[in-house]
Amino acid sequence: MTSTRPVPLLAVLSFAAALACPACDGSSGSGTSRAPSSGGLIRLADLLELATIRTPLTEISAARSTEQLRDIPRQPIFLENFEEFDIQAAGWPDSPEDSLVETELGRSFLLHGRTGLAPRSNPRAWSIPAEPNTHYVFERRVKTGAPLIADFEIFEAGELSTVEALFKPGGDTLQAMLKVHWPPDPEPDGEWQRGSVSFFTMPYTRALVIVLWATSRRSTELSRAEVAADTEAWFDEVRLSRLDPTPEQSIALFKGQHLADGADPALGMQKYGQFPPLPKSPYALGPSADNYAQRYALYAPPPTELAFPLTLDRDAVLRFSVGLSRETRRGHAARFEVQVHADGREETLWSSTLTATPKTWLWHPAQVDLSAYAGQSVQLVLRTSAVKGTPHPLWSNPVIDLPLDGEGPSNVILIAVDTLRADRLSSFGYEHNTSPRLDALAADGVRFDQVASNATWTCPSFASIFTGLVPSRHGVWVAGPLMRLPLRFETLAERFRAHGWATHSIAYKAPLYSSGYDQGFDVSFNAPRRITRADDNLARAMEWLERNAERRNFLFLHFNDPHQPFSQPAPFDSMFGPLPEEVRLPFSVESEPPRELRDTASTLYDGEVAYVDDRIGMFIDALKSRGLYDDAVIVFVSDHGEELWEHGGFGHSRGKLYDEAIRVPLIVKPARGSFPPDRVVAAQVRAFDVMPTLLELAGIPVPDDLDARSLVPLLSADGPDRLAVIETAQRGLAVRTRKWKYILETWLQPMPRELLFDLQADALEQHDVAAQQPERVARMRLQALDYLMLNRPGRYLVVIAADSAPSGDLVLRGVNDSQALYGPAPQLDEDGSLRIEGGSPGPLVLVARLRAGESILVGEADAAPRNSIRYAYGDLDRLLRNGAAGVHLFEGPKPAVEDVPAPRTMDEQQLEALRALGYLGDGEPDRDDC
Repeated sequence: MTSTRPVPLLAVLSFAAALACPACDGSSGSGTSRAPSSGGLIRLADLLELATIRTPLTEISAARSTEQLRDIPRQPIFLENFEEFDIQAAGWPDSPEDSLVETELGRSFLLHGRTGLAPRSNPRAWSIPAEPNTHYVFERRVKTGAPLIADFEIFEAGELSTVEALFKPGGDTLQAMLKVHWPPDPEPDGEWQRGSVSFFTMPYTRALVIVLWATSRRSTELSRAEVAADTEAWFDEVRLSRLDPTPEQSIALFKGQHLADGADPALGMQKYGQFPPLPKSPYALGPSADNYAQRYALYAPPPTELAFPLTLDRDAVLRFSVGLSRETRRGHAARFEVQVHADGREETLWSSTLTATPKTWLWHPAQVDLSAYAGQSVQLVLRTSAVKGTPHPLWSNPVIDLPLDGEGPSNVILIAVDTLRADRLSSFGYEHNTSPRLDALAADGVRFDQVASNATWTCPSFASIFTGLVPSRHGVWVAGPLMRLPLRFETLAERFRAHGWATHSIAYKAPLYSSGYDQGFDVSFNAPRRITRADDNLARAMEWLERNAERRNFLFLHFNDPHQPFSQPAPFDSMFGPLPEEVRLPFSVESEPPRELRDTASTLYDGEVAYVDDRIGMFIDALKSRGLYDDAVIVFVSDHGEELWEHGGFGHSRGKLYDEAIRVPLIVKPARGSFPPDRVVAAQVRAFDVMPTLLELAGIPVPDDLDARSLVPLLSADGPDRLAVIETAQRGLAVRTRKWKYILETWLQPMPRELLFDLQADALEQHDVAAQQPERVARMRLQALDYLMLNRPGRYLVVIAADSAPSGDLVLRGVNDSQALYGPAPQLDEDGSLRIEGGSPGPLVLVARLRAGESILVGEADAAPRNSIRYAYGDLDRLLRNGAAGVHLFEGPKPAVEDVPAPRTMDEQQLEALRALGYLGDGEPDRDDC
């Protein structure tokens, strides 16, 4: 079997500027660029100066789209300037927060405070008929002196309904949404500002709903003090207009709305998401499943011609997909052609015509054999032309596969199972035989016995696994599109891609959907369904294997089992215990189930583990049958575990930091012959250590700025434990070694609580020994606080007494908000000052995280302001050793600034993802669903 490697042709396949390729030679006399078969890759960054590019995009800059918006003819559809507006007549709720007041613009709407803005109970909205596949612009004028938590936003709906019907209690408001659009946030400077957002409606849009909404998207960006503040915002001129652009203006609008991160606006390089959901295909089955596969693509409105000068190696194959973006009107059509120009001849090697209909909003894969031109200097031409109307064609992931010469694995596969605790696998000592296939994988590789996750739920854990950074550094705490994995961090997939690997991701996981976890994946499939089975993931993995087995691949394969709701098929539903008659699958655990249902949930969990183990085994069998297993690097890990009432509850994302939610399995199977098999590593490691491990095993340089460390040295020799710190956003953190677990709880009590467990004597963490081990508690407390001030942005107040706590209260001014990490919780006085009452025994009285201005006043009003200094490793320990009594201010790391703004729209799949998590409400009680 010939193994090949991908050579991406287009820089649109990367988020930022493409890396220089030392193996690519763009200076030869023939004007060609080639990648030798022994290595190297060709990207558009290396070819653009050589390529012949003819496209209308070179004449239309996305940067000009805002200016062109002023010149586009528009038809007013809706205008409310509040001059004659009657709150009661409009059916808006009678609320003390609403009033109509006179301003310099005339009569305006004034919103007091920040509460009572849930649209289900207090809708302030208008519903307006709209047409599909049409350009609109939504505008509003606003003035505020504080960050907005509520604003007028607009969403597309699949049917025209009254406001009362859309927002009736218990109704399906959110089910009606197809896509949400947000105008830009105003500056809180007390000046009137106009904000607008233009958009192209979905194929199924029938109405546009304008709603004044307090969304969690905004509240997550603000501090608790800002959310609770009694502020005012004035609104005026809420306006909706239909745009009638020329084809050229329409292209400019599309470019402005969908320009890829880091792409060149003049060339129209774009990153496109999924196609629209297909009619009668809500479960992403069959061909429509590909609508949930996000891909990189080049937007090529006709007539576009891209001619790349190349010298082709033997056995070269061009692979790509084509499609018509959803902006293409129904019935419009485009022709795609692949041509080779050589020796004065033009030859069309492939062509296809696509017509936009609901059933063809799919990616259409293709490949072209280029072996007949081996050794020749040619121009490879990608051409699009219009057959009917003004279509919007896309070329997705065009790559040239070349024979792969050299050492190293041809496949690196990261298999992740959600919500899997280590102690429920047979090879980790569990009494039931739940994991024979994973046990066999461990026998072929190395099993790590003591592995701690960085977090107790999906998003921060996978953010650490993908970046090699601790949660405080990557800052991902909130699920889904509300908080993306920041683009500034180079992900595991991006690093593989940059070194010539094809990258693919397969998941059915709502929190990972459209949230930045697709960075670097040529194809990122994720259907954000709440109820999934491992068979779904296995089918997608088998399909990937059939199409990509002969390439150098990095695959991320995620299974959601054994996450509830439990939905495994027979015989796994009753493999470890009978299923009660009253229980039907899918089964979700209630907040306080009776005892017998607790036992049922535990046996169903074991059945889910056995089920996903079986399906992973089938995938491994497929690798073996194709001769790919021995040479493959396979790493198996989980993001977190699951509590099964060991500490009073069920689940994993309630902030508890016990081992049932933290200790996860980890197996590394290197290529055969590279390391001794069937080893067990006793040293403690961290789950996110898999990131540099995969890079090193693939022969890719490991960056030196990661928090994670490669496990490769432990594959053949013993090593020391690695300290593990497990974080939650605001609730606390844990410091774990093989023997000791220290937990610092910073919520739900007036003073943070400290716990200490001897894991070797008390593996179930039932007996807190903090009182009996004060010195160990003090040492691990320093490790926890040191970690926070080194890694988490913010300002930190440290209060130290030489012999005892300071007498009297400590008063601070210039502080907006605080969170006690250790010691008494500061109280906010009516005058805006922060008061710390009394202290706690011992020299360390308080460590608190502050939100404040440049300087802080300590004590009386005329006291000198205190400036903070950057915290360095061990500063707190040195202060305590030196007896440095008093008040000290430290600065944590500065939060990184995003180079690229977050998306301003949310489509149906994003909404589906949030519904699956319970964030938008689905008529069911909140669940632990991450």
